[in-house]
Amino acid sequence: MAVATAIDFQAEAKRLWDLFDRLEMDEMKEMFADDFQGVDELSRKWMRGKSAIEDYMKQLQEMGIGDIHSKLSDMATKHWDDIALVTCMADQTYSLGGEQVTITAPVSVLFRHINGDWKIEMVQAVPLSEEG
Repeated sequence: MAVATAIDFQAEAKRLWDLFDRLEMDEMKEMFADDFQGVDELSRKWMRGKSAIEDYMKQLQEMGIGDIHSKLSDMATKHWDDIALVTCMADQTYSLGGEQVTITAPVSVLFRHINGDWKIEMVQAVPLSEEG
């Protein structure tokens, strides 16, 4: 049976990136399922479980990440019963350790309906190589 929803998954994906841009980590964590998984260009590995992503967020802040600006484009959504997938492209700039970084990454954000709420189960954002 399909799960009825009024949620705008693309708006929620944008909200996730907006929170990251402002380094509002506690509010971001509330969006994640307990068994959340994620990977990006800085972690360079899968982070599995909410505690792993919490540790990673602390590490980013300790590394001095800042001045983050993200723009999502080419967004598409697929929705199946209690699962929804948003795919898009992210253009992002940030400073890390005094260096300015610019990336373009294909992004996948997987949502799952859990106990009456939509939670993010997985985020994948690994940049394209400059040669590609």
